Amino acid sequence: MRVLLPARPGRGARLQTVSALAVGLALGLALTGCSGSDEEAADDPAPKASASATPSPTAAPTATGSKVDPGTLPAATVKAVGEGSTDYYEALTDALGDPSRADTDDPEEFEGITGAALAELVNTLTEYEENGWRVEGEATVVDQEVVRATKDPDTVVVRACVDNSAIRIVDRNGDEVPNSRSPKPRTRNVLTLVRDGDSWVVAAQRPATRPNC
Repeated sequence: MRVLLPARPGRGARLQTVSALAVGLALGLALTGCSGSDEEAADDPAPKASASATPSPTAAPTATGSKVDPGTLPAATVKAVGEGSTDYYEALTDALGDPSRADTDDPEEFEGITGAALAELVNTLTEYEENGWRVEGEATVVDQEVVRATKDPDTVVVRACVDNSAIRIVDRNGDEVPNSRSPKPRTRNVLTLVRDGDSWVVAAQRPATRPNC
């Protein structure tokens, strides 16, 4: 059973979308979750950690815990998960909006991001700074849902659909980086979040098998 995450009040989540030219993350910075089949949900297990030379981030969690029906998750948990995924995209855009300002040697600076997701962000920041790129604009999370959950360890898999049509990647001169716009205004991604006290933080992300929404 899928659990739709409630919309978060206030500003929409902000996010980066990148082309293959920009970074290997590509569509890895666009949430997911528009209408999808059970087959799609089954195709969204927790991803494996990617290799990285960056020290300290914890590897992405694997689905080794006891499976939990997402429909039985407490309302407070569902709300916290939705806030965690939204905070993730806001943190990404804040960092990528000024890559030279981010301290990639201090993982504590990127609150709400850990594991493979943090390693990817650090690698992306390094590439953006080297190329003189930065992100401009905001994106709106159209829909989010919990499609998987485990206990011991506590993890959830979230998919959400994000309108990223306003996002631009620009160079040092403020010109848009060629081929950096997403070909679709909305993109679907898969996030794995882990519990951190009363909050949930993103430990891994990847494009969904069917990224359009």
